[in-house]
Amino acid sequence: MRNLRRSKQWTGLIDRLVEEKDPETGQTAFPTLRELMVFAATLGYEQARREPLGDDSVDFVEGRVFPRSDVALDLLYLIALAAERKVEVIDEEHEEQALAVFEAYANGGCAVMDSWLDAHPADESPIRSLMTDLRRHGFFNNEEAHDGTPEDVVF
Repeated sequence: MRNLRRSKQWTGLIDRLVEEKDPETGQTAFPTLRELMVFAATLGYEQARREPLGDDSVDFVEGRVFPRSDVALDLLYLIALAAERKVEVIDEEHEEQALAVFEAYANGGCAVMDSWLDAHPADESPIRSLMTDLRRHGFFNNEEAHDGTPEDVVF
């Protein structure tokens, strides 16, 4: 599998999501780039934000990393299959098409997350901003743990 790509425009967003730690928990929003990309693609698909990459794309996640996670690989192919509605898209000879679909939804998901984070104060941690917006958009109920994050969500 080739390296998965992303738009250069999301460099700042990605740095925030994988490097900036919550001051209370010490955790980043996403521990790995692969997890961030899978979340972004899933969010992009759910929000119908399929935005193909342009000429300004760069490598995002090494291709050898995806197959090491059955969940990540399954989601990559499920998103491509759901979007294209053709079983052929998951065949090995159509891998490039499946990757392009997944990258387009990840690109769209990054746009969604970027707009969500822009609506919050700059000093609020990215994980708290995302949790607030996921809750606001109905992705999970309002039951919270003592630290203000949902009990059943793990990034």
